[in-house]
Amino acid sequence: MPTPIEELSQEQALAEAQCVAAGFCEADPISAQMCDVQGMFSLSIIVTLSDDTKFVVQLRDNDVDTTMVTLAYSLLGEVVPPLHAARTSVVRAAYVAPFVPGTVWDELNCSLDDDVKIASQIGELLGRCFLNVDSSGMVDRFIIPRLRKILAKERIPTKELRERIEGMILSAENLKALPLGICHIDVNASNIIIDNESNIAGLIDWEMAAFLPIGMGAWGIRNLATVNRNRTIYLLDKTQPMSEAFWKGFIKNLTPSAKSNLHAIIDGMEIGLLFFNGYCEGCETNEKVLAGLLESLDWIRSTFEPLCRNMNHS
Repeated sequence: MPTPIEELSQEQALAEAQCVAAGFCEADPISAQMCDVQGMFSLSIIVTLSDDTKFVVQLRDNDVDTTMVTLAYSLLGEVVPPLHAARTSVVRAAYVAPFVPGTVWDELNCSLDDDVKIASQIGELLGRCFLNVDSSGMVDRFIIPRLRKILAKERIPTKELRERIEGMILSAENLKALPLGICHIDVNASNIIIDNESNIAGLIDWEMAAFLPIGMGAWGIRNLATVNRNRTIYLLDKTQPMSEAFWKGFIKNLTPSAKSNLHAIIDGMEIGLLFFNGYCEGCETNEKVLAGLLESLDWIRSTFEPLCRNMNHS
């Protein structure tokens, strides 16, 4: 029987990571250390090999679909470290990816200029993830039914939020004007790696990405440009310039059809926030999250609608 990762001691985890690396990599492992930042569903260990290269070994209790990571890698290049399944006899599943040198953005105290530059780069990366595939089927067969299911089955704490979700059923039709894309569903400062020149070296955690109309993952700018304390959004000096830079970066490489339907991007951001922050499928809802959901939706609309109008008139 596989050992749950929570039952592994650090010594056992480090030893198994080296065994996994030995079976996957050409060079032999010589040392291993726990990553400073750990995900919720895996143990991540940096393994150094005899040729001085480094890999990250993930030990997990569940299998993941590496196809999404591979597709993101094909679209964005080295900023997405490719993830490969590897053999393990101790835990349920193990995966290996190249180590991305740099510092997790969450651990840095960046200047305003650097934060704005990074936000622009994140927007540009996410905006390049379109597939030139029509999204109408996804809207009709997944997005609208999911919205209806939330209305029918989930606890919605206020009349105002219920009305907002009802409105999304209508606005979801606008998403058909956008191409299908691969959407990172949880962009935050802990999965962005920054190099010594304050550029993005890595955007990780693509395992749970989804095929959705482009823009539905762009709600993550809320996590980057604002501070959320006790589910209340606090605006900072950097909030507006980061949001503007993100928006300009995001729309930079969109298809002409998508650029002519920028309002649909905002609709997608709202629905993405609802799906992946408020009512994540298969997860228990969090009352504190629900209490702040309408404020987050209002922030997206009030921040990006003026930018959308400015772009349409420029």
